[in-house]
Amino acid sequence: MQYTGSELLFLARQSLRQALPQFTYRKGGAAQRLFSQSMRRLFPHMPAEDCHELCRRHYLSLHQRRQLRRHLGRLDASGMERFLYRHVRVEGQEYLDLARNSERPVVLFTPHYGNFTIVALKLIQTIGRVKTVNSFHNQLPASHPMGDVEGLFGRLGYGYAPISNDHNSAALKAIRALRRGEVLTIMPDSLGVTGHTSYVPFFGHLVPAMAGASLFALKSNAVVIGIYACPEEGLQTTLRLSAPLEIERCGDLDIDMRTLASAMFRDMERQIRRSPEHWYLLPEVGRALAQTLRLAPPSELGWLGQLRQAAPEFQQAIPELERTLAELAQRQMAGGGGLF
Repeated sequence: MQYTGSELLFLARQSLRQALPQFTYRKGGAAQRLFSQSMRRLFPHMPAEDCHELCRRHYLSLHQRRQLRRHLGRLDASGMERFLYRHVRVEGQEYLDLARNSERPVVLFTPHYGNFTIVALKLIQTIGRVKTVNSFHNQLPASHPMGDVEGLFGRLGYGYAPISNDHNSAALKAIRALRRGEVLTIMPDSLGVTGHTSYVPFFGHLVPAMAGASLFALKSNAVVIGIYACPEEGLQTTLRLSAPLEIERCGDLDIDMRTLASAMFRDMERQIRRSPEHWYLLPEVGRALAQTLRLAPPSELGWLGQLRQAAPEFQQAIPELERTLAELAQRQMAGGGGLF
């Protein structure tokens, strides 16, 4: 493959960073200590040397993402079109075709993972001349390394509409776009969210999941597909799409939202376990998970343990529940026989 001058410069910078990663990463430094804390939560049986190697790959992946973002920012519309055709490979093309051709609306979800700007740009290029791709995201300041994504995504000149989550009417705009049969992209893996959440299993913990993604999908009867931009060597990115998620609805919106959110988080966990180095939240997730309930196999919990595991779901409605269950646990340990 012949490269342009700017692409050759990108590859040279990438090779330099791979050869000299100690410029931003040092074994035993603060970055690796924070990283190791997260790994003990996510992969408790990972050997120390493997953890060190994963940490190194993670920081190289972050550098590649920033470098690619700057490279894309220098391209005009025609240069961006050529880049996407030449350097993005799709795995799961049938699901991308489904997103473009389906008469139903489509929700495409991805964690903060890999080259997510490539996800949006490739979707706009592939789908945008047929239906609009709506990006649901938090507004970033222009000074942020990933700032002005709206300007970047709009540079192709077709098929893109931003929906800023900072706006009071964001949820209504998202549902209206889906009811018009359009596509919505969303990143539901933000842990520690407040407001309307559903508690779902994720890496052995019960975590609060933002309700928006599942709410939008259920309200519009959308097709729900996971999509991941996986960096490869050089300028290449593999866009990996999962099979559409199918759940059995019970008719209760809160339960259906939790069921769908659980399916989304299972799909994201599967991809993160496959190539964890590309997940942006990897160094910080340990602290977030430390504040959540660790799950155990049902056989190890017993009836009281299962009740205590579910307590955060009902904490707001029954504030005294956790204290009551703790007292029951003390009675059980003292030989009081639990409830009876």
